Amino acid sequence: VVHEALPRVEKLGDPKYFPYRWGHALWAYVAGRWGEGVLVSALATAGRSGRADSALATTLGVTLAELTDEARDEIWRRQKERAP
Repeated sequence: VVHEALPRVEKLGDPKYFPYRWGHALWAYVAGRWGEGVLVSALATAGRSGRADSALATTLGVTLAELTDEARDEIWRRQKERAP
């Protein structure tokens, strides 16, 4: 967040991004907005399809672009609240 390097959801499979940083923030955002139960549904769908990104978008009813933009906005908002 500090370096303005938040990847798009589609890029989370790229080894350039450490998944436990951005991935954790994304899952926390999803659980906070849609509830933890949606994570179970998304992961079950991903297990069947082999595509976590499209399974997440389908389960949530948003595009990956919308999810990325909404998550980034929320992460930025929270970071600004925490900044001194």
